[in-house]
This record gives sequence, C-alpha cells and structure tokens, in this order.
Amino acid sequence: MKYYHIDRNNSLSEGQTISLDKEFTPNNDSGKLLIQKLFPDGVSAHGMHYLNDNVYFFDTGFPLFENIATSNNQNSIYFAEYTFELVRRKFFPLMPSRYTSLFALKKPDEINQWPELTNSQYRIFEIETIDEFPVFDANLMKGGLCFNSTKMYQGFSPSLNFKLAFSYWNGEISESPKPEVLLPLPITVGKQIIV
Repeated sequence: MKYYHIDRNNSLSEGQTISLDKEFTPNNDSGKLLIQKLFPDGVSAHGMHYLNDNVYFFDTGFPLFENIATSNNQNSIYFAEYTFELVRRKFFPLMPSRYTSLFALKKPDEINQWPELTNSQYRIFEIETIDEFPVFDANLMKGGLCFNSTKMYQGFSPSLNFKLAFSYWNGEISESPKPEVLLPLPITVGKQIIV
C-alpha cells in the first residue's frame, strides 16, 4: 500500500528509516514511569512532543485575556491527545497509537484539506507498507479546555472529549474532514514526489 507523508520540517530523505525512540526522557522526571509503562517500545516524534509537560508562563501577575486564550489553545491540544490515547487503549486497542505513529495521507492531493499545512514550504514523500491502515478524520481532534472571553467562562467537558475521541477511533467523518492515516513505526521513507 502506498501512502504520502508531508515533511513539514524538511528533515527527511529518501531511504531514511524512521523508528521509535526508546531513549526518550520527558521533561518531567515523574513522566519517565508513564513512558516505561505505556510505551515500552518507544515513541514517535509526535509522541515525544505531546508526552512532555506543557506549561505556559505569564510575564505579568494577572495574564491578559489573549494570553489565557493562547495558553488554553496550547493545552487543549495536549488534553485532546491524552484523551484520545486513553479512549484508544480502552475501546480500540488494535488501532495504532498517535504517540507511536507517523502521519500520512492516502493521496497526495488530500493536502488540500489541510490549509494550515500549505502555508509553509513542505515536501511530500511516498511511504510503502505491506498492510493497509484505516483513515481517520483529524478534524475530530478537538476538545480539551473550553474558553470564551466574551462571556468569560473556562471549563472542561469530559463527555464532549470522550465523544470526539470515540468518533475519531470509530472512523467517523466530519462535514469538513482532514483525512490522516497513522503508520506504525518503523517505516522507510520512499521517494520524494512533486505535486
């Protein structure tokens, strides 16, 4: 099966092997046990990013609303990733973890459904696998903290977070899908393609 990976960091090359990192140590000492228990075979670059603590520091004693909104947006992604992983482990254990996968598309033109990725320079590489993997809708990767500066509320909805995670792993598609395939590592990078 042929898939296509968007190399946003321009860090890949043809023939390169991408493997799980078994030496990853999170930025919080207590997180080491979490990694050892949940990911004994290692984690992907995505996993390394989201398994570190994410703390947002404010320069002033009382943060401005836009700083709170920025903090909430950043932390919400971490909340969502964590919730999605727990739901996967409980209800969809045969699905590959987002923390141990490389993200790909089934067709190169699906990048058009990811407008935020087309704002930067990127390269696309083919990835060939023996197995076929399901397509998920990354547009469902939402949840985390709720924040509204107009009505001044902040909160967390366990039911909404669970619903989004369950829908994602169940293969449901939203009205504005962002298709993604999770390729378990290790994989070998194929040829670069021109779109």
